[in-house]
Amino acid sequence: MESWRRHLEEITELPEEIFSTFEEEIGKSYFWLEDNDYDDLDDVGSGPPETPATMALTVAINKALKRAGMDDVTGIAHSSGSFSNSIWHSATIDVSKDGKPVFMILMNLWEDYENYGIPVAKMIKELSAALRHELVHLEQLKKQAKTKGIDLETAFKQMMDDPRQVVDPADYDTHEAYMKDYLALHIEVDGHAHQAAENLMDTYGKEKALDIISKDFELDDPVLPDEVKKYKNFDVNEKSMKKFRSKMYSYIEHHSKRRGLNEKINRKLF
Repeated sequence: MESWRRHLEEITELPEEIFSTFEEEIGKSYFWLEDNDYDDLDDVGSGPPETPATMALTVAINKALKRAGMDDVTGIAHSSGSFSNSIWHSATIDVSKDGKPVFMILMNLWEDYENYGIPVAKMIKELSAALRHELVHLEQLKKQAKTKGIDLETAFKQMMDDPRQVVDPADYDTHEAYMKDYLALHIEVDGHAHQAAENLMDTYGKEKALDIISKDFELDDPVLPDEVKKYKNFDVNEKSMKKFRSKMYSYIEHHSKRRGLNEKINRKLF
């Protein structure tokens, strides 16, 4: 057995309910049918712009968090203000002035969602996995605050100032050099592995997913999740790559114990 599969890595566990409530509430929102073009941008105020689509998604995200017992967290969807070949641009975490953890996702513009050519159910699952990636980071932050005996805001500032956890793209000459170091950060290995494991299982099932992560990643595989391809594309160092494979293995094993979950979600979606 490969060295990275000799034992299960420590993983970040999220509430069981969040593995269905995101999909269900986002599905019920039909946010992708709401207006989401340049003319729909509402950039009044100091914050990032919004559209009817992002506002509908924000409502759905927070309904899901509340149902999952995570109403101590706020989720916000804003608009990137740009078109792209991807439905969403990026996601980040923060801590509000009142000490409440927040995660934000930037959604790209579209004239018609159908132009993406991605089935709605697949889009919802991938978007939900990306949101859970950010929840992993928030759980990491909460754990650090508890371990150090400090409040979340202080823990967040320390995290942002720690080069072992966060790197600044402004310090790099190229995007490629930044991504190579960014993906090797231990908090990102954990978050990306969680997201990748979900998408691998949705696409291939448990056994095929485990087989795929045991070999060299096939970059020409059209359905291989981007979170997996990134680690090969940006030539992440061998130590971090092994950790990424080990984390994916642990998460696949963990996710697979939630038997029947995917069937339940599929029955409720469309």
